[in-house]
Amino acid sequence: MNNEVLFNNIKPKIQEELKKSRTSVYLAVAWLTDDELFADLIQLSNKGIGIKIILNDDEINQKSGLNFSELYRNGGLIYFVDSLRNLMHNKFCIIDEKVTINGSFNWTRKASNNLENITIIRDEIISKQFLVQFNELTKTTYQSPEYHNLENSENLKIQLEKDLSYDELILRAAKRKENASYIMAIHDYRNALKINNDDKNILFDLAYCQSEVGDDKGTIENYSEYLKHYPNSSAAYNNRGIAYERLKEVNKAIEDYSSAILIDEKLLYYENRAIAFSSFLPKNGDIYSQQENVTENKSDYLQIDFLKKQGKNANQDYLTILKKFQDIDRQYYYRKLSEISFIILEYEMSLEYISRAMANGKEDYSDYYTRAVLYLITDNFENALLDINKALSYSPNSSDYKELLQKIKREKLKPKNWFKPNNVW
Repeated sequence: MNNEVLFNNIKPKIQEELKKSRTSVYLAVAWLTDDELFADLIQLSNKGIGIKIILNDDEINQKSGLNFSELYRNGGLIYFVDSLRNLMHNKFCIIDEKVTINGSFNWTRKASNNLENITIIRDEIISKQFLVQFNELTKTTYQSPEYHNLENSENLKIQLEKDLSYDELILRAAKRKENASYIMAIHDYRNALKINNDDKNILFDLAYCQSEVGDDKGTIENYSEYLKHYPNSSAAYNNRGIAYERLKEVNKAIEDYSSAILIDEKLLYYENRAIAFSSFLPKNGDIYSQQENVTENKSDYLQIDFLKKQGKNANQDYLTILKKFQDIDRQYYYRKLSEISFIILEYEMSLEYISRAMANGKEDYSDYYTRAVLYLITDNFENALLDINKALSYSPNSSDYKELLQKIKREKLKPKNWFKPNNVW
C-alpha cells in the first residue's frame, strides 16, 4: 500500500499528493489560511476536479484573506461549522476517494513552523470510511452562500433556510457580525432583505461584512445602493472608498474620501485620502525614479508634474490633520510629511518636517541619519556631520552610517554642489 508517516517537510508532500489528483479533493481542517495550498486547490478546480472543504466558522478563517469566490466560480463548495457550538478539529484530506492524508497538520501559514505529523494512507477502504465522516460533517454545517447563486440551487436553499422572522435574522446577523462570522452574517442579511427589501439600513451592514471577506465589488454595489437612500452617510463613502482603493480605482477612492470629508471632517477620512494620494508615488526613491531617462519628452514632465501634485495633495491632508486634531502622534505625521516632500524633491521642506518630527516625540537615531542626508543634499555639511555622528553614536557599526559620513567629508571638500535630483539614493 506504500503508506507514509511524515514529521518534516509536510507541506511539500501534501502539494505533491494534490498534484496527483484526477477527480476530487475533500478537505476537513479546522483552519485554512495557507495561500500556496489554497492556490493548489484553485488550480485543481480550474482543471474540473471537484473540491469540497469543511472549515470552522470563526475569525481565523473569515479573515484568512483567501479568495473563496474563485473556488465557488469553479464549482467548489465550502462548508462552515458553527465553532461557537462545536469546534471542528479534524485535519484530513481525501484525494480521489483513494488516498487519505490525516494528522495534526492544519493548512495554515504557521503550521510549517510547528512540530506536526501526517500519515498518508493509500487504501480505498479507509478512504471510504473518512468519506462517510466527511459527509456526516456536512450535515451539521452551513454552506457559505457567498458568491453562490442561491436561486439556482433549490437544495441549498432548503439547507440554509431556517424559517426565522425578519427580526430574528437581523438579530442573528448582528451577533454573527460581532463574532466575525461574516459569511454567515451575509447570508442572514440577504435573507432579511428578501423578507423586507424596504429596510435599506441592512445594506450598510451587508456591505461591511462583504468588505471583511474581500468581496470589494459586492461592497461597492451595496454601499452605492445605500447611499442613494442615505446620501449624508460619511462612513458609507469612506468604506466604499476603501473598496475602490483595494480594486486599484484610486481616483474613485479619492472622490469618496472627499465626499466623506465634506460631510464630516474626521481624521480617518483625511488620512485615508492622504494615503490614496501618496499611492501614486514611487515606493522607493524619488519621482525621477519613475523615469529611466528624464528627457525633453513632454509626457515625462507631465508625469512628474502629476506625481508632484499628488504628493502635495497628500501633504496638505497631513497638514490639515496636524492643524485640526489634538491627541495625535504628531511625530508620525511630520515624518510622513518629510518622506513625501523628499519623494517630490522638496528637500528644504523635507528637512523642516523631519526636524519637527524630532522635536515632537522620542529620539530616534534613524531620524538623525535622514536629516544628515537632507543636510548633505542642501549643502549644509556642518550640520550633516553633526547628525551623522549622532546617528553613529547610537549605531557605531552601521555600514550605511559610515558610508554617509565618508560621503559628507568628501563632498565638503568639493568646490561646488555636486548634487543633482537623479542622484537621490
